[in-house]
Amino acid sequence: MSLGRNEPGLCGSGKKYKNCCLRVATTVTDSPEMLTWRRLRRAIEGLPITILSFTAETFGAAAVHEAWEEFVLDTIEEYTEFDPSTPHIQIFMPWFFHCRPQGGEQMDGPAITPTRAFLKEKGSRLDPLTRRYLEACLEAPFSFHEIMSSDPGHGFASRDIITGDEHQVIEQSASRSMYAGDILYGQIVRVEAIAMLEACAPCPLPPIRKIELIDLRQSALRRTNLSGAELLRELDCELQRLVFDVDSPQLAFDALIHLAFQRTRAQLLEDATFDADGALTAVELD
Repeated sequence: MSLGRNEPGLCGSGKKYKNCCLRVATTVTDSPEMLTWRRLRRAIEGLPITILSFTAETFGAAAVHEAWEEFVLDTIEEYTEFDPSTPHIQIFMPWFFHCRPQGGEQMDGPAITPTRAFLKEKGSRLDPLTRRYLEACLEAPFSFHEIMSSDPGHGFASRDIITGDEHQVIEQSASRSMYAGDILYGQIVRVEAIAMLEACAPCPLPPIRKIELIDLRQSALRRTNLSGAELLRELDCELQRLVFDVDSPQLAFDALIHLAFQRTRAQLLEDATFDADGALTAVELD
């Protein structure tokens, strides 16, 4: 079957064929680890939406909003209302799914995390690889990981500052903006002999903060259920939102184009919109 570059891909992601399946199909690799990574990525495609829908049906639509209030600890007034477009979504949702118990007395049973509840009810019908991945997510801690080295576009080597565990992580996108010495707060999951980045704070901590983290280590080891916001508060960090005023979409595009690692300028402009005079009005960068 032949697909046009602008037709929807067969993977179900909703992206155009040229931005998903075609890119994968034209990538050549002989690495068994990379092949396993691709197989696992396909297996868990769309899984967060599935678990979120299951959580709303099982625990109620308010569950995610209650978890968000706990996550941010009222650090900034504008963050008290859950916003799916928040840059912190990539770390909040895994924490919400894998770490925050729901239910309890109001459900006539012990509190349980959404992921564990999902596995309990749906696990027998899941793809075995998906099931093993979710089980690994439940076991993997959220922690601070020092980047030892980075291979942009492929992955990075890290060491957990709290536990000392070392990981060789396969990660294409995030590895392009990581440098040796950076400290990443997130969750690294090991499954099928590979390590993947399940959750990641939007910005790394600078190397100088490692001293404080070493001091925090003993405290953190005694309190394994601390949320990300609580740990960051102990480091005197707070969630922030930056808003920039720019004179035109073109200026913003020119400044940010280097962040679009997997698409060229021409490819991005194919999907952009322009006004009657040909000036750029909107463009989307992954």
